Amino acid sequence: MAAYWTRAQGEDAEWMNELPKTVFSRTLDRADWAHTTLVRGDAAGVVREMKRQVSGNMFVFGSGKLCAALLEADLFDEVRLCLDPLVLGRGNTLFWAWRPYEYETAGGAAFVERLRDSPL
Repeated sequence: MAAYWTRAQGEDAEWMNELPKTVFSRTLDRADWAHTTLVRGDAAGVVREMKRQVSGNMFVFGSGKLCAALLEADLFDEVRLCLDPLVLGRGNTLFWAWRPYEYETAGGAAFVERLRDSPL
């Protein structure tokens, strides 16, 4: 993401580049993107502490493994998915206990869906 947004132009690029960011990685040694903190370790513990200290929304871009860990730790209040129509044919279900309550198309190919936790 950094490779794209640091070269992009416009209002969205300015917002992304100025936004405080936390990158969770097992492989990176450093994060060079402006306003970025690199975390190697307990993602759920770090996010739990961030939720205590920060008001407002937090966003997770990418990483099914990170999302699965945060879902398992019950750290999402709401999920908004932006999906491109790619069918792999098999894989793990990530949001089995969540129910959709709103969606919209964006650009004809992708769509955004909002999910909320649903009691089983």
